[in-house]
Amino acid sequence: MTSRVSDGLLAVEDSESLPKKVLPVITWVFTDLPYLGLFMFATMALNVRLAEGHWPTESLEVKDMTLGLVLHDCLFITSFLLGAFAAGPLWLISLFFSKFRISARIHIVQAGILILGLFLIWLGPFELFPSEWVVWFLD
Repeated sequence: MTSRVSDGLLAVEDSESLPKKVLPVITWVFTDLPYLGLFMFATMALNVRLAEGHWPTESLEVKDMTLGLVLHDCLFITSFLLGAFAAGPLWLISLFFSKFRISARIHIVQAGILILGLFLIWLGPFELFPSEWVVWFLD
């Protein structure tokens, strides 16, 4: 069995051998972590806003959180920390391993996507959008 995908992302020679170039997909996962953090922020805030009508005051005090708010808080903190702090270093570290490398052209594209994502996660909600919209969103 032979299958090939362009840019060397997947190259399987026969059914008995392991996929040889599936691991470079990991660099794309690291590149997309800031967008995952923004997505989690937007969907969590929108869900709470639409369900409650306002930002619940019990979510501001850790001792009074319901189980649902604890789950939201853990998912948001994890995705934000991964997207804001770990995405860049993990992507750079992954480039040191030859198994994760694709091509210089693709890694330049990944760097641009990662830089844009980090810019959006750090400055996006507060600088790019009007303050009234962010205040309504986070009420």
